[in-house]
Amino acid sequence: MVDQSTEYSRIAEFLDDFILVLSKEVLRFVYNQNISEERLLDWEEDAAEEREEFTVTLRDVRSELLQGRSRSTELDRVSDAYSQTIDEKIERLLGQE
Repeated sequence: MVDQSTEYSRIAEFLDDFILVLSKEVLRFVYNQNISEERLLDWEEDAAEEREEFTVTLRDVRSELLQGRSRSTELDRVSDAYSQTIDEKIERLLGQE
């Protein structure tokens, strides 16, 4: 988001959402002294819902940010080189049999 010069208010909102989900997903359960078992079960359900909702939000934000971005061919070059190296190793191994 920062790389694409997204408005700071949107970045702050996203960070707030992330921290809220983190607190419901992790911190509640780490610091749960004197919390009833029933309440912990409610929190587990809430955490699962929050995680699902944030996963959708995260996918949406990522898709939106990558939508206008041009695709790099760097991974294609690396992939081609890797495939060629593996093919050569396989051929050498087969030649040894």
